[in-house]
Amino acid sequence: MTITSSSDASDAPSGSTIVDDAGASSISGGIATVPAAAVATPGPPINPATGEPLRPWPVRLASCGLWLAAMGSGVGLLASMWLAISDFPNAARLFGFLGTDTSPLPRVGLAALAALIGIIVCGTTSVVGYYSWRGYAWTRVGGIVAAAVSLLTLFLQTWTALAIVPALVGAALLWLPSVPPFFQAWARVRRGEPTYGAPIDAVFYGPLPRYADPLT
Repeated sequence: MTITSSSDASDAPSGSTIVDDAGASSISGGIATVPAAAVATPGPPINPATGEPLRPWPVRLASCGLWLAAMGSGVGLLASMWLAISDFPNAARLFGFLGTDTSPLPRVGLAALAALIGIIVCGTTSVVGYYSWRGYAWTRVGGIVAAAVSLLTLFLQTWTALAIVPALVGAALLWLPSVPPFFQAWARVRRGEPTYGAPIDAVFYGPLPRYADPLT
């Protein structure tokens, strides 16, 4: 039985539901209840399968772009090292600084410098790409650093400079408005803060109808 006026509460039989004018409901002789307030969780929703925030498309593209830049610089470095065996001056722009000098020590020094350039570019872009995928906010600034470091590929093979393009695109995508809420959601997950689901508006109190006494 449901009584919609609070003034009839004194006449309500035990176990009936009383709804007052404010919308609050109670069980006669039981505990008064109030509808649950909606709790909004900012940022992207949590994937129930992984427990991680769902990644927006700018984060996905930015991470892939930075990883592509890392691959391009790594392949360019390997190509330069391989070509240096037969054609050292033309194996990399950096090696061309020696001209026709065939002294072994400068060659070893430039080869080591080229390897260092490749490691720096490959390491920076891949690390920033990984941590942006994992939702670290510092990667927004790290993407700018990675894009600047990718300019060092100009000292390797000419086509290796193409790695600059995905690095620049990835760094720019991390500054889109939809990215900060994703980083904030990841920060909450790492801190272990509770996440709230959709509120439950309809709550049933008392025995289910199929278990109720048909004589009452």
